[in-house]
Amino acid sequence: MYLNITDDGSVTLEEANDFGRFEIRSSIDLSSGQLGDEFFSFAEPTDNGRYWINAESVVKLSSKSDDPEWCAAFWTMLEKAETYGFADIAQKRIKSHVA
Repeated sequence: MYLNITDDGSVTLEEANDFGRFEIRSSIDLSSGQLGDEFFSFAEPTDNGRYWINAESVVKLSSKSDDPEWCAAFWTMLEKAETYGFADIAQKRIKSHVA
């Protein structure tokens, strides 16, 4: 699963059924802050080029946001990632790098 950020700054969720990974793929340089208004409305820069992403925003980007099984699998992915420091369930966010 990955967030795809296009040249115009729009964001989509791709490969939404791949719960084995979560990353950001961007056609723009996010560190410059240009054209990333949509992304930065739910993402916050953190260490080493990573970003905290609002997990509920990720769910909203999914075409399966109303599918209880998909939502359960997504939150289970976050629970597993939390043990490695890549999610914060209490804050409803997931940390990711730009691939």
